Amino acid sequence: EEEEDEEEHASNRDITMKIN
Repeated sequence: EEEEDEEEHASNRDITMKIN
């Protein structure tokens, strides 16, 4: 289950980069 969280974090990173 924690592995799935990692995937979500990766997507969040992409979104954060676009916002920056």
